[in-house]
Amino acid sequence: MTQSHAVLLAICLSVAAATIAPTGCEAPNTVKLPPPPPEPKHISKHAPVPAQISHAYGIDSWAVTRYIRFDMVIRDKGHETARYSHLWDRQTGEYRYEADAAVFAASAFYDQALDKWQPIKLDIPPGQLVALLNKKTKRGAVYIDGAQAPDNTATVARVLERIDNDTFLLTQPVELVRAKTTGAALAIKQEDAASTMVYRYHYPPSAGKTPKDLWALFYNPQTMMIFKSKVKPQFSRHIITAEWTRTAPINGVTFCLERVMGEKRIVFEKITMPKNVPDGVFTDPNVQMPW
Repeated sequence: MTQSHAVLLAICLSVAAATIAPTGCEAPNTVKLPPPPPEPKHISKHAPVPAQISHAYGIDSWAVTRYIRFDMVIRDKGHETARYSHLWDRQTGEYRYEADAAVFAASAFYDQALDKWQPIKLDIPPGQLVALLNKKTKRGAVYIDGAQAPDNTATVARVLERIDNDTFLLTQPVELVRAKTTGAALAIKQEDAASTMVYRYHYPPSAGKTPKDLWALFYNPQTMMIFKSKVKPQFSRHIITAEWTRTAPINGVTFCLERVMGEKRIVFEKITMPKNVPDGVFTDPNVQMPW
């Protein structure tokens, strides 16, 4: 698996918890809705499973998406325990990430030396955390209530891992074809004769910090929609099972809005894909996160 699973693993394994100038005569904070998504290309039913799944989830529309805004919310026994807000420019790599600093500091990072997730334990003050980073260059700054965080280098590294976590979980199906996974699809017999398939796979060594994680995606072969996932982390004997309970198409891309793991849930909210974003949103921590 990629390094993008910190949130999923932290929850289930109880680890602990640039400037875009407006165009034309627009006002600086004007946001235009994106154009209609392109017509999806035909794909053969004999194409590899990752290609079929990504196609079903809207890879053609995703390929032309520049901006995406979303919140990832963690709920435990019906109560919200964490909320992470994201705004991503997929073209330039510019990224804005917001969270409660205390909640962020209590979350997890992947410790390569110990080969497992560890609590972040960063010495940062309480307040509103705003990170202005670049996902491609891995550089940026983290602010707490407008002031730069004390240990900026370490905090940036941890934020980048959390960004990878959340974007992976949001885009796992639509990005599957580009992940260059190794796996096989198997049929599963059902008592009611319903047709079910499972794609068992792992990521290449270059994909991230935990490529030995073993994944299984359960899907309907008629629609290629995923309804359940299982993952065995490389450092654990536990298998994490998540029911994919809600999906929604947004501008031609289908997202899973909720993964249920017993009493714990990962929920995606406020997903939008605007054409433009407010001026300064990637450079000024005092600019308000849009939408």
